[in-house]
Amino acid sequence: MIRALIFDMDGVVARTERIQEAVWLKFFNQHGIALTPHDVFNMRGMRPVDVINEYFPKTTADVRQEMAAERSEISKNALRNSVIAPVDGIADFVHNARKNSFKVALATSAHRDTAELILNKVGLRDCFDVIISAEDVTRGKPDPEVYEKTALQLCVQPKECIVFEDAASGIQSAKRAGMKVVGLLTSHTKEELAGADDYLVNFAKTNADRYND
Repeated sequence: MIRALIFDMDGVVARTERIQEAVWLKFFNQHGIALTPHDVFNMRGMRPVDVINEYFPKTTADVRQEMAAERSEISKNALRNSVIAPVDGIADFVHNARKNSFKVALATSAHRDTAELILNKVGLRDCFDVIISAEDVTRGKPDPEVYEKTALQLCVQPKECIVFEDAASGIQSAKRAGMKVVGLLTSHTKEELAGADDYLVNFAKTNADRYND
């Protein structure tokens, strides 16, 4: 029996992929590294601190924390000054989920203040029973910790959850946590999201009650 629906944020709840791509390109350019959009594409689903640790392994932990804070400010400024569109149909889908007595959660690699900013912009801040963000975990996706903690906070078993993800690392994270996964084809193809149990282009032509057993 499915009792909870868990959503990633970027590319699942909000169309922020292009904004975050520009943020990463600006951040790395400021640090003398010229990345391509394809490089950034492969970062999707990862916590910013994990990306920085990967690209700057020889710097100290304190410096990497400062860089993560710098990147966070670039991101928040970009998001504040951007029009952010919700993924098609997400609002109706989440409201339908709540009407059907599903527990609803957000599990994102973004920092909490960034998540709150985005949710407020798309009008969904009060729609989630639980929000798990980068600060709540010690290991980012594809590690299962973020989804394990979300299930714990929701007081459900992993087998009672369906996760909605748009990145390969997120799908791996949810599957390792023992959950079913629906891949959102907002940025990737089915081949790039191999391993999902089902796929949606967006939420416009579906209702949450389809996941009732």
